[in-house]
Amino acid sequence: TAELYTADGESIGMAEGVGGLLYFRIETPIFWNAEQPYLYRLILSCNGEYIAQNIGIRSVSVLD
Repeated sequence: TAELYTADGESIGMAEGVGGLLYFRIETPIFWNAEQPYLYRLILSCNGEYIAQNIGIRSVSVLD
């Protein structure tokens, strides 16, 4: 299973899996940037073992 938390420890929800990929729906994400780094916390669990990872979300676009 996979669960995503805000930096304050509030659960955003469990992941939805499709074809080996996990998807989270974040209605209003807080984007990471160098001036104000914001990290979410991802907890992966499988057979009683846990992995915690900090996750940053960025928006990248190419114009023209």
